[in-house]
Amino acid sequence: MLPAGDRSNTPLTHNYSRQPHTHTQTDTHAGAKVATFRSTVDMQKYSDLENAINTLVSQFHSASADKSPSLKTDEFKGLLSSQMPNMVKAIDTEQGMGEVLQEMGVGDGESISFKHFWNLIQLIATKQHGLLSDQRGASCSCLQ
Repeated sequence: MLPAGDRSNTPLTHNYSRQPHTHTQTDTHAGAKVATFRSTVDMQKYSDLENAINTLVSQFHSASADKSPSLKTDEFKGLLSSQMPNMVKAIDTEQGMGEVLQEMGVGDGESISFKHFWNLIQLIATKQHGLLSDQRGASCSCLQ
């Protein structure tokens, strides 16, 4: 189940507007009703994790020049450069980018969907989890 955006079982989505509103509007996204954030003031009622998810979705969609639901490779590179600059250093070559796109499940000539982007986030988060677990000496089997 998705997190409740307004605590009434309505999932979160991205911020389309920076103008303050006193209510949360409900839109349809991918067949599901979702609450949209209307200002950073509204976001204060959400947890850090909910805001992090909102940021991921918002940044992905804002990277699309034509408001398409998927990104062209150059738009995706721009997103990585601006929002994940340390990762860009690791994939600075065409071969490196090709390997990342392949790991994300992107086929040759295919645009990058949010699902592909989420695959990348999952890979990075899983790697980060492993690094933190190793640092703390914890033995966690939550990802097995």
